[in-house]
Amino acid sequence: MNLEPFARGMQPKAGQAGSPALMRRVNAGLVLKALQSRGPLSRPELALATGLSQPTVNEIAAVLLAGRLALEIASDPRQRPVRRGPKAAVLAFNAAAGHVLGVDLGAEKLVVVVSDLSGRVIARERQDVGPREALRPDPLLKQLHDAIDRALAMARVPRGRLMAVGVGLPGIIDPVSGRVSMVPALPGWEGIEIVSRLQAGFSCPVLVNTDVHLASLAESRLGTAKGDGDVVYVHLGVGIGIGILIGGKVYPGTDGAAGQIGNLPIGDPKDPPEAGFGMFEWSAGSSAFSRLGQRAARGRHGARLSEAVDGNVEAIGPKTILAAAQQGDREAKRILLQLTERLAQGLAAVICMFNPASLILGGEVSQLGPALIEPLRAGVASLVPRLPRHFILSSLGEDAVALGAVQVGVQTAEDKIFSTASARAA
Repeated sequence: MNLEPFARGMQPKAGQAGSPALMRRVNAGLVLKALQSRGPLSRPELALATGLSQPTVNEIAAVLLAGRLALEIASDPRQRPVRRGPKAAVLAFNAAAGHVLGVDLGAEKLVVVVSDLSGRVIARERQDVGPREALRPDPLLKQLHDAIDRALAMARVPRGRLMAVGVGLPGIIDPVSGRVSMVPALPGWEGIEIVSRLQAGFSCPVLVNTDVHLASLAESRLGTAKGDGDVVYVHLGVGIGIGILIGGKVYPGTDGAAGQIGNLPIGDPKDPPEAGFGMFEWSAGSSAFSRLGQRAARGRHGARLSEAVDGNVEAIGPKTILAAAQQGDREAKRILLQLTERLAQGLAAVICMFNPASLILGGEVSQLGPALIEPLRAGVASLVPRLPRHFILSSLGEDAVALGAVQVGVQTAEDKIFSTASARAA
């Protein structure tokens, strides 16, 4: 895990520079980062690596050892000692000091990962979700808790030892009440107080965020946008939304509603969206591929589309459309072209507004791969003054949201551990 944001988050605010407790937290961030990126290190080596005084390093080391964020181990016997005498013990970052859970709760699948404090995944459970009725709160939450139990069993980590749970789901999460809104992909979830519903099953903090915000964070730290501070992650699924990173920080908007581009007025006004859907996601998301494909399959020229699914036209989706188009089916090619043009219009608006270094495509529709992204890139290029440096598919795939949730959970866990250790040392 990249500890730089953790250290940045502990920088003193105006008027606080003289607080000893705050300065210990800042110094601890420097020591933690050095241990994780360059460790194991002795105390003198930590002083050189961080620029801190030896007494300060010794004090911080005691706090980290007390909180089990660091372990004292014997120095490597293969290294020749600089001087005679007993070898100095070295400190190592203790990633096993705690565990966190990362969850992607979506309309297409559930992904649950268990990680240590370095963000290393030690167990993963992935499940398809059932039909639309199974997406309602009670059945979906039951399936989620079953998936969590399986992941924890694989990791051999009991619930009581979790230090944080990060959760991403589609829709807007009110930062005060924890209520979900604008979540058409999950029927019956409008107004649900998801934070309190999930918190009841855990003794540690549960941190719920919009899925695309977490995916943008994961892509910037772990994925194809690694190192970029200005990133837009686009989820192309039943719903369409974007996660926005500005200067390396998630931009949620005033009340968590930033990135709801599914409501852009792009599409066919003669085909108004169902309740809860925005025009753009209704007209260009995965449900549009299914709806237009099924409509075509029932028409005069849809025989090949119908044959592709053995007459079960309800099974037609984005991959069916792509496969038929690649085989020369005129109706499938027409649908693919129409929806690619709509997607290009929406993405062009996003690029003109944010000018990101990276635009990452994820979600079900993005799984069409180069057959989608190449014409989509060309369509967007014709509409914008300048393309992002990276206009690419997600390298994290369906794990992006869960891995972003892990990142948030790890930072929360480390903060909790150090706060406890600091209080003990004060």
